Formats: sequence, structure tokens, C-alpha cells
Amino acid sequence: MDTILKPVHTLALMFAGRLSRRQAAAIESHLAVNRLLLARVEGRLLLTDVERANLAVLGLAMGRDLLEENSLIVQPETILRWHRQLVAAKWTYKARSNPNRVGLMKTIKALAVKFAIENPSWGKRTPWSTFIKAHAASIAATGFFTTEV
Repeated sequence: MDTILKPVHTLALMFAGRLSRRQAAAIESHLAVNRLLLARVEGRLLLTDVERANLAVLGLAMGRDLLEENSLIVQPETILRWHRQLVAAKWTYKARSNPNRVGLMKTIKALAVKFAIENPSWGKRTPWSTFIKAHAASIAATGFFTTEV
């Protein structure tokens, strides 16, 4: 491999270095402005749920080291706790109360009884190997139906 950098590589490195310096300068400027504004705020800063969620997502992306250096309004542990709560809330589903649910359940039960009467062979004991062979294609295909929302 050629150890001499091609002009395109050199140009790319120069551009990346300049971009990195400009980003660092912008970040320092934003931190300075934040410190000035926080110095003028009296009392406790109240955040909305959306603001906490935004800080949690951004804070996790930064990582603990950068959070330790740059957290101005809350402790890094607080931001990480907010993120853990976001993740927990994502997988917690509350039951929905629906007044029509009782009627729906009666309809479902009636259909199940009707299917059982019309199909007397359903529900008989089937060996596991026979079941797997009969449904292998469907079982394999279900792996492609999951989507993270």
C-alpha cells in the first residue's frame, strides 16, 4: 500500500480538521451562553415532560463522560434516570377501558363455540413434530412481521 497520501485524502483530512474545530467552537459558544442564561435564572428551573425526554435522549447519546463535563441544569444521573424511565414507559402498556368491550367478548365467545361445533376435528391432540411440519413455513415467515414503532 502506498504510504504517501493522495491529494484527495489530504484535502479530506484538512476539511475534517476544520469542521471539527468549528464544531468545538460552536459547542463552547453554546455552553458559554447557557452558563450566562442560567446565572440569571432565579430559583429552580421547571422542565416539561417533553424537555426531559429530549435531554434524556441527547444525554444518553453524549455518554457519561461528556455529561459529567457539560451538564449545566441537572445532574448526569438525573438525565440517565430520565432515559431509563423513557425506556420503561415504552414497554408499559395500560389497559384501555372500552364500554363496548363486554359486547365484543360475548361475540368472540359465540364465534368460538360456533367454530367448535362446525369443526369437531379441531382441538384433538396432535404430536408436536406433526404440528411443526404442518406450520413450518408460517412460523418462519412470522419473523419478518415485527417492526419497531
